[in-house]
Amino acid sequence: MKIVIGKLLKKVFKFIGIDLYYKSEYQLLCNIKNAYESLLIQKQLKKSVYVVHPKCFAIVFSKDRAIQLHALLASYLDMVMNPVPLTILYTTTNQRHQKAYEELITLFEEKNFHFIKEKNFKSDLLNVLKATPCDKVFFMTDDAVFIDKFDLNEAVSFDPSGYIFTLNKGLDHTWCYTYNCEQELPEFILNQINHIKFGTGVNLRILRNGLIPYRLMVIFMI
Repeated sequence: MKIVIGKLLKKVFKFIGIDLYYKSEYQLLCNIKNAYESLLIQKQLKKSVYVVHPKCFAIVFSKDRAIQLHALLASYLDMVMNPVPLTILYTTTNQRHQKAYEELITLFEEKNFHFIKEKNFKSDLLNVLKATPCDKVFFMTDDAVFIDKFDLNEAVSFDPSGYIFTLNKGLDHTWCYTYNCEQELPEFILNQINHIKFGTGVNLRILRNGLIPYRLMVIFMI
């Protein structure tokens, strides 16, 4: 009886443009879809997604926010595995802020952090970039903070000419604050190395403009 009713319902819904599936049929379709996505991901990963043993460093920009910078540096030391050297390019508007930075420099003097007091932003930044013989560099501002354990090798191993790696995008970004309304998430693909990827391509939008580390607790990445 259930089979007869099921067939009748499928015909009715099919007539109005809706496909109904038995649970077993739906599971089979899901398995086929997952297998297809896995093949596409494997094919994409063969196209030199990863760079072997890249050299990298980071630059942090800070102005009058020694306390927030303290939080960033402390979380970096606590949460980031395989950390790279940090250069902190900072500036202050008064002696009170300058004193706070001096205390911070003393606090982290035994760490792999290099503080530079800004004189001319463009010149100082270019000098830092020229003086550091690294293949890659990433930038942070002093209001960032690391809230989960994270292996930096995961980020620096990707080729930046074809991929953007970010930690501040996630499955929880369902609200557009600019227009004050809900927003849809793009199609995501979870690969074998625990990253979520999305892009602007057709079909399954395989990995072009974004690459995201996947974390169920808070965020994962774009």
